[in-house]
Amino acid sequence: MSFRLRLFLTAAAIVAVVLAVVMFTGWSRVMNVELGRLDARLCSEAKRLAMEKFPAQELPRLEGDILQKLGITSRDHLLLHFEEATKGQRYQSMHWDEVILDAKGWHHGDVSIGTIFSKPPEARNQPQANECLFSSFQSGTDRWRVAEAADHGAKGTVAANLIAPKAAIQTALISALTIELPIALLLTALGAGVLSALTMRPVNRLRESMKDLTPARLDQRLNDQGEDYEFAELIRAYNTMLDRLQQSFTQASRFSADAAHELKTPLTILRGRIEQARRKSSDPELQEDFSDLLDEVGRLSSITRKLLLLSQADAGTLDLHTRSVNLSEMLTDMISDLPMLIEDRKLSSSIAQDLCVAGDKVLLQQLLNNLLSNAVRYAAPGGTISVRARKTSNCVEVLVENTSHSITSDARKDFFKRFYRGDTARNRQVDGHGLGLSLAFEIAKAHGGELTLEPSPNTQVCLKLVLPLE
Repeated sequence: MSFRLRLFLTAAAIVAVVLAVVMFTGWSRVMNVELGRLDARLCSEAKRLAMEKFPAQELPRLEGDILQKLGITSRDHLLLHFEEATKGQRYQSMHWDEVILDAKGWHHGDVSIGTIFSKPPEARNQPQANECLFSSFQSGTDRWRVAEAADHGAKGTVAANLIAPKAAIQTALISALTIELPIALLLTALGAGVLSALTMRPVNRLRESMKDLTPARLDQRLNDQGEDYEFAELIRAYNTMLDRLQQSFTQASRFSADAAHELKTPLTILRGRIEQARRKSSDPELQEDFSDLLDEVGRLSSITRKLLLLSQADAGTLDLHTRSVNLSEMLTDMISDLPMLIEDRKLSSSIAQDLCVAGDKVLLQQLLNNLLSNAVRYAAPGGTISVRARKTSNCVEVLVENTSHSITSDARKDFFKRFYRGDTARNRQVDGHGLGLSLAFEIAKAHGGELTLEPSPNTQVCLKLVLPLE
């Protein structure tokens, strides 16, 4: 799961929880308000029942009137009780069974009247004039609200089932949610999407900057103006890291370039002196020693030259004298000189005509020479060397293959590392210093192409060079 998706889901979940809490607390508050209004109506009707002292025959009409005022649809959801102790008058709703008074409280079948009615009449508070006592009780799964009022010895009690007000509130809530919930969900999704997009914006900037980071672009820095504090700190840390990286890279590149440049002059002088000494010497053994020394000086000169080119490639300052280069002719000339070098190895080639690219002729010639020299140098005795070049839709492909000793997968990963040489090439009998393929890789890259080691059997090496067409 991506961080952006996780952020989106987290934001949506938080909003959903907040929405659920708001709905629950809103339901509770609305229910409390509705119960307060119901208590006020019950109290008013209880006072009216106690004060007006309706005769028993008026009970059905009184029930109908109260049902209408309270918005109750069923008579089963309303209980009325009237009692006047002085005249011994008492009546109640027909479904209000005889209420038994004892020390345990008022009981009505499985109905237990709590709170105010939890004490016998002589022990509980009696309602005073112009006031009501309120309570509630549970009957099965239904909850009731009760109000009791008294006036000059007469007492009126009115109880209402909460099914009706709850149903009304639920109906109103469902009706509102039918419209508001889809809107709330849509706004939640949009809000979470905007939040995740805003949060990821500086991260995306940082990611794109990292993707574009190359040795030639180490001087690029991100601007932290207008960013939030946390992301501004992250960007400043990234810029500081780039400063250290650029400084280290520049020092390393400058050292390689300076060292290679400074070595050129003494090596040239050394070569001249050795050649001069060899010409003056008449001892054959001494002349042979001088020749060996010249080979070593040539080896050092080759290393310094390649190090200089690699340091320039690292710094992005490799100077390309671009012009049209015919790779077909260049490869054909090089391959014509190979038979005298390959000894018992077999050579095959297939070069398409007019393979032209735009590039530096000298560097491209060195690139191809490194590939062919590598194939000749490390081809197994009695093996084969194959060179193929062809044109595709938008590029030129050059494949250089040779049989070799077994190469491990770990060795293949290090093929283009500098100064890397396989185990079979670590002896001085095989010429080379591990910079040829590294330099060829950098030259191909500088020309907008690539050099890769293609998948092949362990006993075969296949190097693929791709260069864009002219």
